[in-house]
Amino acid sequence: MVARRQNAVAGKAQRTGAGPAPGARRGPGLALPDFEKEQLRRELDDLRQSESGFRAMFDHIPIGVYRTTPDGKVLMANAAMVRMLECRTFQELSDRNLQGAPYEPEYGRDWFKQEILKEGELRGLESTWTLASGARLRVRENARVVRARDGKVLYFEGTVEDIGRRQEADELMRAKADFLEEVVSNASVGIFVIDEDNRYVLINPECGRIVGHEPDDWTGKEAGLNVHPEDQGKALAHFIQALSGEQNEFEIRIQASDGRYRNCRVNISPMVLGGRAHVLGLVTDVTNLRSAERELMQRRTYSLSTILVLAISAMTAAIPPDSLERSMAAFEETFARRFQTLFEDDMQLIGSYENPDGTGNAGREAVLKRFLRFYSSLLHIMGVRTEYSSHQTEGIFEILDCIWLDDARKGPVPCRVCKTILCGSFAWTGLGGFAVQEPTMASGARTCLFRFRVEPLRRPPEQTVLPSE
Repeated sequence: MVARRQNAVAGKAQRTGAGPAPGARRGPGLALPDFEKEQLRRELDDLRQSESGFRAMFDHIPIGVYRTTPDGKVLMANAAMVRMLECRTFQELSDRNLQGAPYEPEYGRDWFKQEILKEGELRGLESTWTLASGARLRVRENARVVRARDGKVLYFEGTVEDIGRRQEADELMRAKADFLEEVVSNASVGIFVIDEDNRYVLINPECGRIVGHEPDDWTGKEAGLNVHPEDQGKALAHFIQALSGEQNEFEIRIQASDGRYRNCRVNISPMVLGGRAHVLGLVTDVTNLRSAERELMQRRTYSLSTILVLAISAMTAAIPPDSLERSMAAFEETFARRFQTLFEDDMQLIGSYENPDGTGNAGREAVLKRFLRFYSSLLHIMGVRTEYSSHQTEGIFEILDCIWLDDARKGPVPCRVCKTILCGSFAWTGLGGFAVQEPTMASGARTCLFRFRVEPLRRPPEQTVLPSE
């Protein structure tokens, strides 16, 4: 290349008629001016650096690059190509011929030449090469024909990519996807996924069965459209919490295709899909369970109300004043023996007292509400109107009218019985705190008022670790 450069410069001088400067010493050859010598030196340095950089890049490309003659002689190959064909050096590879074993691709060299000469190039050709060691190499190849000006084939050049591991990974991913699809499709619990726009991305068959719709009917639709209007605010609040990273569980009513509402227990968790926030939900139909609970509660409430009516009537009519305390103690013992276990079972129907926030307070507040609702139903069966309310750890229960008011004004038995039932059974809930009976209608108050306060759970204090001596 240096010689070509020098000849070019000399030719230029000859063409332009340039000669030695006046007074210059003539020699056997044409002397270049100093500035052209320096320019030539710089160009040669640039050329060497460029060639060195190209060679470094060529050898560090992670895919194989080659150039071969039509008869199979290897003219050029980078380091990746040398390694693929199980050679230690390029010289070792160039001493071999690709026209046949030991690395004949499954399509055959003759077919390759026929197709590439006909088409001019081959793109995305996938095949398996059997190497000299017997190893099999799965590759994707791109190649083209390079011709001289007269059309003669000079060489083939191309790239070869080892896609064996990628295909194995793809096959493993497909197998995992098929497995997960099988699990989701055959799960006995409803499964759904909602995106951050509050639209269903996935609904499995069980979830569709619960609401009476085909999964495809709901995919892409806005979530919550079939939630009971009174429960939509609750469902939306839990959805927002899940998007922010909180897992939570709640119960809502969902309208099925027949127009009826199903009681559903929902557990939702945050997840990321395609780089976007989503919510994964599990839903269980608890309608039959809630119906059974209501039936059980109704039977127990009727039984308890019957016994209480008879007990209060008998005690009011027959207990002399000097036996009141002894009789009330006997009543409290009988009441606890017969109803404490049943009552505790009823309280357990709402589920665990614990809550995912770690304090369990939300679960304890739910027990308090259940307690107040239980006694409201009980007295309603007896014909007594009540009102109750709760806020966090405090509850209020009011008796608006009393069928034993006349007896209560004559003696303390009815009010003592109510206190035993409400305040005494509150201790069975395990909520701690206290229950208080306020002034009653028998003493002139507008209603009979009971106040309840739950003792909140607190996280244990963090332990301070002192440094060792």
